[in-house]
Amino acid sequence: MRCLYCQKKIGLLRRLTDREYCSRSHRKRMRAVSSRAVRNTVDLDDLSDIWPVHLRPLDESIDKNTTQANQASTAIFGLVIVGALAVGSMGLLGPGGTASTRLKTSSGPFDDLRKSIRNHAAVRLNDNFQGGLNDWKGFSSTNRDWSFNHGFVQPGRLRLWKESLGMTDYQMEFMGEIEKKGMGWAYRAVDGNNFYATKIVITKPGPLPMADLIRYATVAGKQSNRVNLPLPTVIRNDTLYRVLLTVKGDNFSTAVNGQMVDTWSDSRLAAGGIGFFADKGEVASLRWVTVSHRDNILGRMLSYLGFWAPLEPLVYFAAIPTF
Repeated sequence: MRCLYCQKKIGLLRRLTDREYCSRSHRKRMRAVSSRAVRNTVDLDDLSDIWPVHLRPLDESIDKNTTQANQASTAIFGLVIVGALAVGSMGLLGPGGTASTRLKTSSGPFDDLRKSIRNHAAVRLNDNFQGGLNDWKGFSSTNRDWSFNHGFVQPGRLRLWKESLGMTDYQMEFMGEIEKKGMGWAYRAVDGNNFYATKIVITKPGPLPMADLIRYATVAGKQSNRVNLPLPTVIRNDTLYRVLLTVKGDNFSTAVNGQMVDTWSDSRLAAGGIGFFADKGEVASLRWVTVSHRDNILGRMLSYLGFWAPLEPLVYFAAIPTF
């Protein structure tokens, strides 16, 4: 894994907080000289900052003492977390002074520790649809309404990604193109009758089309809370949409091509996976999709301890195509 700015390898500790740049200063410098880095940034809160434009990279000197201090702090934090998990897995003393009883299914403290690591480690799922649709659960009788076209998958009736169904808080990101009329995706989806949905629908065709963002909830098979919002981005007929959806608690936010376009809240569905669908008359092509779960400093740190639990992979990383 190499820095997008200097092409040097990113250190292990740095990767816990940033998998794109080897230092904070290189992230800022890359933003200053590349508008593309701004569009692809994963930290949407930084999009409101204003960065100066420089004709050449700034001086490469950095504060080594600060970097070393940050690495040391991260290492110490990691040891503390692993130690806490180890102590917790061995059982603490109860009110009567005796050790708390562990689960009967556990065969030892290290097995409990492995489970704790798996339950808190970061997970990143990726699918470019090249392996077919076996991982996507449909709810129609035929399940043959999805098709492939030049390496892209074109959704039909709602299908859900099986590996995402048990998740609660996560980020969903995908790239797709509207071939005709609209493109839809689902989240916090339990089944075909319970899910939240958002769509991009072309409202005015032409060389410079206009589009709306439509979102609604389907609970117990009944659609409600439907909202139409104008999409505040300039689009063309061949626009590739890079959508980033953040699901956290009762709150949902959607960004399209690096621009925040919608935030809303609903508490009826507490957990569920992601999926795609196309309503009647709509044709869309999807290139890839990723889902990140527990993707924070602690989760990333624990994911690097995957060799402690070889029977179950802790993290799924795959290269995302760049356009």
